[in-house]
Order: sequence, then structure tokens, then C-alpha cells
Amino acid sequence: MPYSITLAASGGTPPYLWTVSNGTLPLGVTLAAASGILSGNPQSAGTFSFTVKVSDSASLSASQTFILTMASGLAISTPPLLPGASVGVAYSQTLTAVGGTSPYQWLVNGGSPPTSMALNLTTGVLSGTPATSGTFMFTVLVTDNAGSRATQQFTLIVASGLAIITGADLPSATIQHAYSLTLNAAGGKPPYTWASTAGSVPPGLKFGSDGSITGTPITAGTYHFTVQVTDQTSASVKQEVTLIVAATLTITTPQTLPRGTVGTPYSQTFAASGGQTPYTWSISGGTLPAGVTLSASTGVLAGTPTSGGNFSVNVQVVDNARLTASQTFSLSIGVPPPPKATVTGVPGTSTAAQQITFGVNLASGYAYVIKGTATISFEPDAVNPADDQTIQFSTGGRTASFTIPANATQSSQIALQTGSVSGTITLTFALQAVGVDLDASSLSQTIKIARAAPAIESVNVTRSASGFTIQVQGLSTPRELTEVNLHFTAATGANLQTTDLTESLTAVGKQWYQSSASAQFGSQFILVLPITASQGSATAVSGVSVVLKNSTGDSPKVSATF
Repeated sequence: MPYSITLAASGGTPPYLWTVSNGTLPLGVTLAAASGILSGNPQSAGTFSFTVKVSDSASLSASQTFILTMASGLAISTPPLLPGASVGVAYSQTLTAVGGTSPYQWLVNGGSPPTSMALNLTTGVLSGTPATSGTFMFTVLVTDNAGSRATQQFTLIVASGLAIITGADLPSATIQHAYSLTLNAAGGKPPYTWASTAGSVPPGLKFGSDGSITGTPITAGTYHFTVQVTDQTSASVKQEVTLIVAATLTITTPQTLPRGTVGTPYSQTFAASGGQTPYTWSISGGTLPAGVTLSASTGVLAGTPTSGGNFSVNVQVVDNARLTASQTFSLSIGVPPPPKATVTGVPGTSTAAQQITFGVNLASGYAYVIKGTATISFEPDAVNPADDQTIQFSTGGRTASFTIPANATQSSQIALQTGSVSGTITLTFALQAVGVDLDASSLSQTIKIARAAPAIESVNVTRSASGFTIQVQGLSTPRELTEVNLHFTAATGANLQTTDLTESLTAVGKQWYQSSASAQFGSQFILVLPITASQGSATAVSGVSVVLKNSTGDSPKVSATF
């Protein structure tokens, strides 16, 4: 039955946004984010606990836990043809109901049972001693504790004298399932003796002289046979009865359901064979896509999906004899193909230590929000190769998220740091809309960081008692240094015996770049060169120019003064 209730909030700054932050709603029931309406057609019974969060436009929020009990639909389960009665013989038959919320209340609200018989208001027991024979038809109303109602018309046949009071349509059987039933008679003079006088009981069952039909049927079909009951005075009465043996109940729908699309109406009818109709369908496990429900009476899975993805759901069918069968189904809900996506702003090559800003664009607007991630991988191409952890997004790390709003064509911008090591940076992308992965394989990009001559970022000189120290900070994308050239400038009025000095850096460069400590700095280095004045005074030097070399080339000259 449809269910609807509106949750309410006070205070804060409207409008409010409603979400389920914990727990599970009954299957088929959803919470509207904008209105706070909890509604739908429940597909499963039980008690459900869930927490609802409401947020206002100022980002203030409040939460509350709710308990919701869903009862199954109310129905009278007693067959409409009641067991027969006999004049002057005490009679009792309990009417039963399923679903709803007990306790039940019973009432005859149309027609009337035989004279001297009454229906108990609270127990549903129809009892009494009929005084007249005939066929009596009357309607019974049952009401549950929640006020739900169900009605059914019954027929009761009252015979005079000896009578078979078991109905002509016997309770159905199912092949390979044990069956047991005892026929009943009333009137005459007991004890009774029973016999089958025409036709035959289903294969696998036997008919006893005490009126019992027992065994395990092995062949499905509809069987008609005549039974006779005889009392102690040799009075007898016959009745033709029908016993249906149903095939084993199975669900015949293929386990992989036809694919659906978000925003497009979906419909699929489940089918079963065997058992005894009518069938009742339900979801016994798993999750259906939002917006899709299963009809209990028809087995039709229908609705307009509002979320996509791959869903696994267990469907159960129950037949009229309460036999069950279940099967797990897979259902894939996709989305309409999005417009062509492209990446803009990513160059094929770049120098080290750069920040590149790029984005993902659509050829036209798309009806759904697209959420994406960009991921960095790096393959070094250096003399002393190492991964460069400084190659990352400006937000930190090697994965960045972005969004393309619904009906927009551009994503939020993403900034990438190219690091300091030569090699190839590869960008891969993942896109998703309403829970469905989109094809993003064509968006991959590569950026080549070539090997380059050293780059000097700074040179500093400091005097000491015996000379001075030169500190050079920079980077070398091949993670290699081979040589340093120093040129000294004399102070005013001073003469220098030596103005140029060349030192090999092959060993010290190799030692640094092959150490584990260097990996976190990419190709960056700090080179410290202590200079000692063996003759004269170091104050005769007023400045120095530095050139660094690697196997690719020479750095530009950088100078420093005291």
C-alpha cells in the first residue's frame, strides 16, 4: 500500500536539504531531498531503523533516528469453500488471515451463516450446530490493529443425515513434497469407513479406509476421483473430489535482467512455473535501483531509475500453498551516452618545476552531474632514475577530483606540478554519472619532461677564518652532475693568483642521486664548496661565478658577491 509522511524541521535558514545518513529505508520507500517527504510503495515488511540528517542553507545540520514498521498486506487466507457441515452435528472452523498488524477483528458483513452458527469477533472461529440443511453464502470482513480491512465471500454446505463435510476441491499437492490429508464426515452413526470408488488418487499417494490421503506425489496433474463414506448402519454417501498436483515451484526468468537506463521507464515481468497460483513476489535480499519497485501480485519490476550502477537482488516467489522459490538476479542501469569529452591545457612536453592548469570539457551540456578523478603516474628517464614525489596535484597527492555540473560544459580546473626529474608523466581519467562509470579511456594524456642541463636556483658565499664557502642550490633533471666551473672576481686593488677553478662532481653527484635520501627531493640538490686561501687573504676575492655541468649540457652562469 502507498506510504507517505512529511518530515519537518524548525529553525536554521531554509531551504532545507534532507538525507538518510545511516541505516536503511524499507525497499520501495525514498526520502525526497528537497521536501523531506518519505514515500513510496513498500516492497518488504519488517522494522527499519534509520537516521535522517537535515541541513539548512547556512550548512547547519541536525540528525534524528527513526523507527518505521512496515506490515505485509492484510488478506483472508482461508479458502472460500468451507468444509461441509451436517444437520445436528457440532461444527467449528477457524478463519485465518495473513499480513497486516494483529490482533484482528472479525465480522459477518453480508449474507448470513446457517441458523444457530456464529462468528467469534476476536478469534475468527465459526461455530455452532446447524439446524437446517442447505447452501449458505456470506461475506466476512477482517480488520487489523492498524485499521486495514480485507473481505472474502464464503460458501458453507450443510447436509442432512450422513454427509462428507470435506470440500470437493482438496488442498493442492506438489510433486516430491510429502502430502497428508484426512477426509471428514458428519451425521449418521460412527465409526465411518472410507473407500475410493471411481477414478484414482495421484501416483505416489494412497487412500486409507480411515479417509486419509497420504504419500509423496510423483506426477503433476489434475486428478478427479470419487470417495464414499459408510456408517455403522451401512448408510453411505459419495462425493467426487479434485486434487491438483503442481510441479515444483521455480522462477524461470533468466538471472541477467535486460539493461536499463537512468531517466527511462523500465519494466520487466518475472515468471515462475509449477506450484499453485496465484503467486506472491517480493524482494528478499539485495538492493533495487532507486525509482524501481516490484509488484507483489504481478511480479512486474517497473519504474524510472534515478540512479545507475550494477545491482544484485534476490527475488522470492510464494505460491498459494506457501511453497517458495528464490533466485538472485543482476541488473545493470546505465546512463545516456554523454557528449564527447576532451582534456584542454595539457602540453605534450614541459620543463621541470612548472605548474600546469588543465580541465575536462564536454562538446555540449549533459543532463547529469559528471564526477571525475585524474590520476598521475610517472616513468623516470634519468641517469639515476627515481620516482619524483614532487610530481603531484596542487591539492596534494597524485589523485585529484573534479566535477562537471549538470548542463555545463567545463569542469573545475586542476593544477599539476611537473616536478624536477626527466621522464614521462601520464594522466589517466575516470568519469561517473549517477553511479555509472563512463568511458574515459580516450582522455589519457602524457607530458614529456626532457633531460636538461643543470639549473642553478641560487648561489651564496660566506667568509670563514681560512677562506670562504660557496653554496649552490639547483636541480638537474637527469639526476646527474659531472663538473663545476668557478670564476673568481678580485676585490678592488687586489690581484688573484688563480681566477678559475674546475672540479669534477661525478662521484659526489652519483653518491647523492643514488642515495635513498635524495628520492624525496627529485633532482634537487644543495652543493657546498669550501674554499681555503693557501696564500694571501681570502678578502682579495669579491665575488664568484658558477657554471654546473651534466652529460646534457652546461647551466647558465650565476654569480654571487660577498
